[in-house]
Amino acid sequence: MTQRLRQLLIVEDDAATRDTLRLELEADVRIEAVATAGSLTEARAWLTHHAADVLLLDVDLPDGSGLLLIPETRAQTTPARCLVLSALNDEATIVRGIRLGAEGYLLKQDAGAGVADALFEILAGRPALSPAVAQCIMAQLRETQSETSLSPTGPSLPPRQQQTLALLARGLTYQEIAEQMEISFHTVSAYAQEIYGKLAARSRSEAVFLAREMGLL
Repeated sequence: MTQRLRQLLIVEDDAATRDTLRLELEADVRIEAVATAGSLTEARAWLTHHAADVLLLDVDLPDGSGLLLIPETRAQTTPARCLVLSALNDEATIVRGIRLGAEGYLLKQDAGAGVADALFEILAGRPALSPAVAQCIMAQLRETQSETSLSPTGPSLPPRQQQTLALLARGLTYQEIAEQMEISFHTVSAYAQEIYGKLAARSRSEAVFLAREMGLL
């Protein structure tokens, strides 16, 4: 069965780039609806009345950083997954985006026609990263590993936490994990926070990336 993306919101201030992305993604039969916003203000107003499966975010917007939308959408009843598409490739911006919870980070100069495929990668629970972004994250992981003295094989996780981690990697929500494991939402949240702490991660995407590097997934 073909995976579907019901609603996408593109947040991009450059009108030409925004229109090009909209036309390209509307032409993808897997994507049902595409909305656009040119600023944080417009995006927030749209999200007040609508829900998106995925946000495609530029960083440098006229009224602030698009990264601010990542934790804001996490607080919604149905959180959207977030894919950053930016020309900014400095380490601080990339690391901030991932730590805030972005499931992917593409550089505009590298993305080409691969944006749609990246959207479906993150819907499937897999990080979507430009090569330069992946190199930056790996450098950060090595530094984190050195600072926390983690073993190359990573920390030991009890079976229920290991199961939770595997379901997080598949992109399931806390509620979906709770139903599948037949435990409460709050227990899933507690497991997730313990996993993040053991992996020295600050978001789901960072935890999944770290777990794969350590051989836990």
